[in-house]
Amino acid sequence: MEKFLLGVAVGALAVFMMDPQSGRRRRALVRDKVVHAGHVGRDYIEHTSRDLRNRAQGMVAELRSTVDRRLTTRDESVQAGASPTSM
Repeated sequence: MEKFLLGVAVGALAVFMMDPQSGRRRRALVRDKVVHAGHVGRDYIEHTSRDLRNRAQGMVAELRSTVDRRLTTRDESVQAGASPTSM
């Protein structure tokens, strides 16, 4: 029964879309909506990838800054005569 109803729905959609008077307009509307959805999806992916790239670069910068500070502190301690292992 479900397959029958699915067949009826597909047939009705085909008749609706192939209607000689309004079918061309309906097909153009569907085409425009599909193209628009593709653009929206592409924009979303571009914005998300840019956001993730910027976040990753920020994390790398934070890590480098932390490592540089620790190395600088350790080097100053070594020059002052403290043991580097006591840190």
